[in-house]
This record gives sequence, structure tokens and C-alpha cells, in this order.
Amino acid sequence: MLDEVRRLLIDTLRRDTLLQRVLAPARVRAAHTQEALIGLVWDIERERAQARRKRGQLLNLQRARELLGMGNTLVAEDSLPWTPPVP
Repeated sequence: MLDEVRRLLIDTLRRDTLLQRVLAPARVRAAHTQEALIGLVWDIERERAQARRKRGQLLNLQRARELLGMGNTLVAEDSLPWTPPVP
């Protein structure tokens, strides 16, 4: 499953040269845990949030989220990264 997620994320980067400048494919290949890959999905989504994504990129990210158990939308409560409460 992790290999499939890495393949999807590398394909997403391949489709966007601007995104490749921020997140190198080597960083995706080096991610060996589910937690590391979830972090990369968040990095990609944050980086590309303002830009219009191509259909292939959206499908790759959706499938990667599903494989990682993150839910299939950015608003899914179970997919949000944990942040400590503000005092």
C-alpha cells in the first residue's frame, strides 16, 4: 500500500513542475512510514491549495488519501493533522 501511495505522489509531482521545486520526488521515495506519507500529502495539498490542480493530480491525491485512511476530502475531521490547543 505504501508503494502505491509513493507512486501516486510521484506521479502528482511529475505533472506539476512548480510543485517539484518545492517537494522533490526523492523526498517521496525516502518516506517509509504511513505517517511520513500523510505528511507529504498534506504538504502537497497545502502547496497546491491556491492553484488549480489538473484532474490527474486530484485523482492521485484522492486515491493516496484513501489508501492512507485520511478520508477523501480536505474537510474530513479524521484527516486533519493534529495541532496542539492554543492556551
